[in-house]
Amino acid sequence: MGIDVFETLKSLEPVPNGAGMEDYIGSYCGPGRSSVRPSHFIPAETASHSHIFKRTVGSEDPDFCAEKKIVLCDSTYTKEIGEGFLLAYAQKYNRMHDTHRYIITETATPSAELIQKAQQYVIDEVPMFRYIKDGDRSHPPRWATLDQVTTLPYTVSPKNVILRFDPEHPDEKRYYKTFKNLGRLVEEFGDPPPSYFVTMDNSRERFRLEFEQLIRQAGNQY
Repeated sequence: MGIDVFETLKSLEPVPNGAGMEDYIGSYCGPGRSSVRPSHFIPAETASHSHIFKRTVGSEDPDFCAEKKIVLCDSTYTKEIGEGFLLAYAQKYNRMHDTHRYIITETATPSAELIQKAQQYVIDEVPMFRYIKDGDRSHPPRWATLDQVTTLPYTVSPKNVILRFDPEHPDEKRYYKTFKNLGRLVEEFGDPPPSYFVTMDNSRERFRLEFEQLIRQAGNQY
């Protein structure tokens, strides 16, 4: 693009009338991934239904796409209800301003109290995002709780923003951050809380066992 993506996004705020920018809010529980799903940009049967794919790789007049913020939650419950909270904000915002600023998708339904809290943020003109400098305090923090992910605004710093699709260079390969094992994730983000390993389908049991092994190994070093 030849431009500073962070400064471009910052300059477009606030965007009550759309101004050509749309925000997509999504949650992901993929093993070890800390980025937008690369499948959004791959021509495949699943990608053809992606809101991002339709606006980028799958469009004859594609838009650029930037990753704005990744939030690491303390549990799958926080992740799902937090996504629903942001969508409640998004729907209220779109209705109040008669715009399509936020892309609306299906999510888990938050409590009535959280829906009202999200809607009140819109009424009070509290933005979903606040732009800060690198080094300023980030919100939500790592291993964010439900209270933290339902408190606006989220901060966005230059290091958060990553260009994911550039129409001028559509074939350029992008780096998607992943962790090969739980040990690498713990090195970067610190110890996960016990709630992180709790799921309906027991899908994080392997991670819990890995974490217990890490704790034992650390104890043996003293």
